[in-house]
Amino acid sequence: MANYTNYANFNTFTVEGRISFSDVKTGRNGEFLSVTVISTLVKDGAEVDVTFTDSNALLGLFKKGYLRSGAMVTLTGRLQGVSETY
Repeated sequence: MANYTNYANFNTFTVEGRISFSDVKTGRNGEFLSVTVISTLVKDGAEVDVTFTDSNALLGLFKKGYLRSGAMVTLTGRLQGVSETY
């Protein structure tokens, strides 16, 4: 049987929306920022919440007073996982 490696596809994600909530939390690796962004995917459609975390530059911006609720942001990056909660 041959050994092989599954390399990540170039799965990019871009969404624009407003920050609904942001908070600094403490985990096993220290402090991190948790941000929830609300976006409408289609005209007159329901909203979707996108939550992401950061323990680097965005955490510093939040501590300086940026990333307030209501601010319009654009998120771009690579997906590492998708989950949903009811």
